[in-house]
This record gives sequence, C-alpha cells and structure tokens, in this order.
Amino acid sequence: MNYWIKQLGLPHDKIKLNDKCDFSRTIDFPERPTGVKIGDQLFVYAVGHKFLYAQLEVLSVPFEGHPEEFSSGRRHPSFPWLLYCRNVNKAFSDHWLEHQLDLYQLAEEYHAQTGALVTKTKGNLNAVNAQKSYFKVQEGFVQYLIQKMASK
Repeated sequence: MNYWIKQLGLPHDKIKLNDKCDFSRTIDFPERPTGVKIGDQLFVYAVGHKFLYAQLEVLSVPFEGHPEEFSSGRRHPSFPWLLYCRNVNKAFSDHWLEHQLDLYQLAEEYHAQTGALVTKTKGNLNAVNAQKSYFKVQEGFVQYLIQKMASK
C-alpha cells in the first residue's frame, strides 16, 4: 500500500466550510494519477484552507470522466481523471475544520521530532511542486498524521 497527499480545491475556489467529505463516489485529478493503485490511501488537503480534510481508500483504477459530464457542467474539464474512493475516517472529516491540521506544519513537526523523511527525499513539504495535485509520502509520516487526526 502507498500513501498519497491529494490536494483538493484551489486558492480561489475553496472547499465550502460546511462541506462534509463523503467521497463515496469519485475524486478528480487534472492528470492521470499514475502510481496510485487500488487499496492505496489518499490524505486530502483542502488547498484554500491549508488543512487536512479527509482520509480516503482508493477503490478503482484511474478512469476518464464521460464527455457529457463536462458538457453538462457536472465536472470541470480541467479535471478529467477520476478514482472511486471511500472515506475511511468519517469521524475526522465530519469535523475537519475544527481540527485545523496544517499539513505543512505537521510535516515540519514530524521531521523535527523524528528526523525521518516525509517524502522519499525531503523532510518537509516546502519543496513539493504546488502544481502537482498529488504526491507520495512515507508511511511513518502517515502514522503521525493518523495520530494527530485521532487526538483532537
């Protein structure tokens, strides 16, 4: 199993504050999410708010949305790739805003406390390309995130 950070929303198009993460359907990507496999976990980061939003399990291989979804306005054409997922930590995601877990701050805390890497090559997330909608993180960091998600 691999663990990924999935950025969701845009600085100018934030997740609504009262939004509850269901994702019993799909989560979208601007490019094919290569490397992401069934059983992997996505830790969703609400970009505009800068907080961790949800923990999802991937249930499908990547697939492209149907053209009629884009023409009808149900999906944005900039995000044509989809994965079926399920929320595996609804207790957290129903109260994500109350937790206010800043992913970048948590990465720095984790590295400072353990000396371990957050990604394959970095001890923080500052160098991660903001244009990439998802990136892989290390299992130790994921265990730290899960601890923090449960502690509030």
